[in-house]
Amino acid sequence: RTCLMMRSFLAILVVLLCILQQVDCKDYYKLLGVKKNASKKEIKKAYRKLALKYHPDKHKEGKKEAATKKFEEIANAYEVLSDDDKRRVYDQVGEEGMKQGGGDNQYQQQYQQHQQQNQHQQYHQYQSSGNGGGGFQFHDSDPFASFFSNNMFGGGGGAGGFGAGAGQGQGHGFGQQQPGGASGAKRGSLFNLRRDGIYPLTTKDFPSKTSKFVWLVLFYNTQSVREEIAQEYIKLAEKLKKSGVKVGAVDCDKYAEKCEEVVGGDDSAHASSLRAALITKGEKNVLNDSELLNNRNTLNIKRMYDFVKDFTPTYVVNIRKAYQIEKLLSPQSASSKSTETKGGCGSSGACLFLWTANFEPSLLMKTLSVANKGIVTVAEVRGGNTELAKLLSVEEFPTVMMVCEGQSQWQSANHLAYEVYEGDTKDSKAIKEFVSSFADKSKCKSLKSKLRKQNKKNKKSAEEVLRKVIEAGEHGLSELGAKKVSELKALAANIGITVDKLDSLVEKQDIVRSLLDYW
Repeated sequence: RTCLMMRSFLAILVVLLCILQQVDCKDYYKLLGVKKNASKKEIKKAYRKLALKYHPDKHKEGKKEAATKKFEEIANAYEVLSDDDKRRVYDQVGEEGMKQGGGDNQYQQQYQQHQQQNQHQQYHQYQSSGNGGGGFQFHDSDPFASFFSNNMFGGGGGAGGFGAGAGQGQGHGFGQQQPGGASGAKRGSLFNLRRDGIYPLTTKDFPSKTSKFVWLVLFYNTQSVREEIAQEYIKLAEKLKKSGVKVGAVDCDKYAEKCEEVVGGDDSAHASSLRAALITKGEKNVLNDSELLNNRNTLNIKRMYDFVKDFTPTYVVNIRKAYQIEKLLSPQSASSKSTETKGGCGSSGACLFLWTANFEPSLLMKTLSVANKGIVTVAEVRGGNTELAKLLSVEEFPTVMMVCEGQSQWQSANHLAYEVYEGDTKDSKAIKEFVSSFADKSKCKSLKSKLRKQNKKNKKSAEEVLRKVIEAGEHGLSELGAKKVSELKALAANIGITVDKLDSLVEKQDIVRSLLDYW
């Protein structure tokens, strides 16, 4: 109790000392913008945000001095509040109290030692050197070395691989700690899934060969990732997300071995400051910094988007003729080795169709074809093909639909079990959910059941029309010949004349003859 009273009394004296001597007693919590009961995680997050804002390298000459001063204050505040023992002493007596000898003597001495070194060093880093009562050692290296550097993938003392430390010596490859370096310091990821939509990947959760998604992964070292580059990558992630591409990032300071494995080793890594890889089913395509960055040394978003679109593998079937649809929907085609029409609709028993006015394959359809390979076959009818559009009653482009297989002798849209997607064709999440609703064959089973009942009614109605035509004699034949070609084809489809047969009937009289032959 006596000790507690003495500390409280000392804290009051320190405050009075600040007032009387007009000493600038900084509130470290206010400096970082956190509450006094803030967790280490909250303190680190606030520190990183301010460090990015005030780092001297980001300011022009006129403002660099002020930024450097602020930067040092932030570093000092974080250094104290991120350490449990220093924070406890600071909470007791504050900054000036630590200078004047308040708090536990051991940590007061360490603080004074650090302040003396700060007079001739621009930045400092501390490392714990022992357990229990062990003191702290300070080195001539930047406490922000894990965030900033002029060479993203190289060490501070020479060319190196990913994650080389900011200390002395030559680089030794991905993430290998240099003497006095800081690359081993624990810290949070630069990107956040919830905030940025970017997955901060680790060695354990890096996309494997069994991943069903297309991944774009940025391999970076936080020593030189400027805020502009981070923000541009976030913008790219938002754009790619609409096409179903997963976007991730790997911190090569933390996961150097994975960076070296995926995008290069010692000989190549140091020559580049930033790299990206498109990962699909374990296969990779890599972009280096000269391809990633534009002449302003910021991310070339268009180049990266085109890279993803060009190198994403496609299992999309390009439909040009009616027979290709028939072949695709035929159960027998599941064993087909044709490259023109890859057989079958997969285990779901349904194919995803996109009817579009574009001639280029859609990135969204590409990613869906990768994610659903073997489950759902993806097909595109491109170039605004109105001839095929009429067969399935497609009236506008783009249109997305799921069509059930097992209908090799289909006649028209009336004889296909399908469902049209009614949502936004740019909403990848909604389309994925639509496709997922056909994951098993129960959905198609239900649609086919309804279709059979409807077709039975249609056939009965068509036969009734033909019966009346025959009974009416020449007058009936005249009425039949006066009908439009589209009406005659619908009548023919309802009685069971196949698409192949209808395609061969060019003249109206040929269709009429086929109807009469059926009867």
